[in-house]
Amino acid sequence: MSERVNSILAIARECLGTPFVHQGRDSVKGIDCAGHLAHIFKRKNLNYNERKAYPRIPFGGAIEKNLDSQPHLKRIHRSELSPGDVIVFRIETSPQHIGIYTGKNIIHACSTVKRVVEVPFKPWKPQLKLVYRIVE
Repeated sequence: MSERVNSILAIARECLGTPFVHQGRDSVKGIDCAGHLAHIFKRKNLNYNERKAYPRIPFGGAIEKNLDSQPHLKRIHRSELSPGDVIVFRIETSPQHIGIYTGKNIIHACSTVKRVVEVPFKPWKPQLKLVYRIVE
């Protein structure tokens, strides 16, 4: 893997075990899936347009609008998915959750287990809706 991808994955893994906190932005006290992505951007010294006060379950294209507005994210086709990419999943119907793809796994702030975890991608693959690449 490239140095860029290794850096993204290493930073994403810094948060493993961090408690899940809705709208959290502290990689020790707690983060949510958007906070996990914000942490990666902060550590890479990349601008991140923060969205404040969002609902627990996003709706109306809120995640896409926020990610599309990021100066260091580029939406790519799902067939181009590769390690280090930002992946967006549906939980119910619309895109509602963000993770980082490792190649075999995803790293994400999981509300059901109440912390940031790395889990196999395969069970999540049917829910994959969008893919973004971090561009520096």
